[in-house]
Amino acid sequence: MTRPPCKDYLVAILDIQGQSDLLGDWRETWRSSSNPEIDEHVDRTWGRVQSVRKVYQFFADELATSRVRINEAIKELPSYFSGSVSGDPFVMFSFSDATVFAARLDFTDDGIPQLLGIFELLLAIGQTFVFVLANGVAIRGGIELGPSLPIGEREIYGPALHDAHRLESQCAGHPRILVGPSFIEFVNKISSIEPHSKEAQVAQAMAKKVKAFLLPATSMNEKCKGVEIHELDCFGIARFFHPDGQAAEVLRLTIDRCRAFAEQERNAYSSKGNQKVADKYALLLKAIS
Repeated sequence: MTRPPCKDYLVAILDIQGQSDLLGDWRETWRSSSNPEIDEHVDRTWGRVQSVRKVYQFFADELATSRVRINEAIKELPSYFSGSVSGDPFVMFSFSDATVFAARLDFTDDGIPQLLGIFELLLAIGQTFVFVLANGVAIRGGIELGPSLPIGEREIYGPALHDAHRLESQCAGHPRILVGPSFIEFVNKISSIEPHSKEAQVAQAMAKKVKAFLLPATSMNEKCKGVEIHELDCFGIARFFHPDGQAAEVLRLTIDRCRAFAEQERNAYSSKGNQKVADKYALLLKAIS
């Protein structure tokens, strides 16, 4: 069998928090309870995984069909992207409580990166974080750029996936989405390229906008210190898409629900004597505020 070519991919892995307890309830009732009770536990766990996928797909589809906000972001060339332009298709697959999203990074003949696909991936992930949180689903994630190759119709494998998983599982700690050093280095490089063509102008403008959505990461554990890691500004992305009017009011109510859920989880874990998890939600509250 011929091996598929290795390409650069931006890979994001999102892991749902709090699933272990729910899966434990499912396990306990599997042999001893009635079908309605089993169904309730299945729906609570499986439903959370599905909600992340569906919300992400909603925002990804919205970005792909209407590029008004992206055109506004790229002020240098405000009509460059039309509704007929399509970014690379996203890769999306799940395992356990995690869902992987990826977009291939392609280049023009003169080496200019085509950033539309990965830009849309970041924007969709940022909004997904906010809107599933408002519905009681906290996620923790990692994003990194690197080599990977497709090993199935909707699956990839390679260093980028490994590195994104490390950011999520070993560095993030509490509900947030970390962005790794390879992608940060790439964005810094592209944001300072010589804009000698229309494609280079667009790449530079997109890279600068991406940088605006990256915040220095705080509260890092020892094994992740000393590496340049940033946080994706998910609430900043959501505000970008809901700047004023009715949309801004919808977002304000959504953020209020995010805050209420984080407070509820912090207080619940604190009352159970689990201060370690309570502190994670306290950090999330700080980010929301």
